[in-house]
Amino acid sequence: MVDPLDGTNNFARSIPLFAVSIGLMYGNESLLGVIIDPINKKEYYATKGGGAFCNGKKIMHPKFDTDYIPMLFLNHGYPEVDRAKFKELSKRLASDFNILKLGTTAVELCYIASGSVDGFICSGDELWDFAAGIVITQEAGCIFTDWQGNPWDGQHSHLLVARPEIHTDLVKIIADLQ
Repeated sequence: MVDPLDGTNNFARSIPLFAVSIGLMYGNESLLGVIIDPINKKEYYATKGGGAFCNGKKIMHPKFDTDYIPMLFLNHGYPEVDRAKFKELSKRLASDFNILKLGTTAVELCYIASGSVDGFICSGDELWDFAAGIVITQEAGCIFTDWQGNPWDGQHSHLLVARPEIHTDLVKIIADLQ
């Protein structure tokens, strides 16, 4: 799966948040991912079972810091149903989490892998948006499921990627929306 410009709208409006994303999948499983963030001069990559790296250095997921309010990326596709789910997610999560949206799934997933952000929830992203980022986040220690906490079946775009410390709590809050 190749996304030569993840964050097209950002790029078109001269917002320096975009990436090149290349992922290798077998069925529902992400086996290899490379994401290049050209503005910040960062190359993230991972292979299943081989760890996750940024610019050649192994990504070590930092200890979960309970002094901060957990931070989440929420994302949605273009259809109205996905936008409605985004609205409901925002309403349910805003009081207990800091909510962000950068407009580039690939970069968002890299920030989760590196531990800068704690989770990612989306409805409506395309496979090329997240194929590379899934293996990078998993190899960095994150959990990837659908909104009900089940392994992703490859049939829908209700995605949840989160640190283990908050994954179960997020599933409890959003499972009924899937």
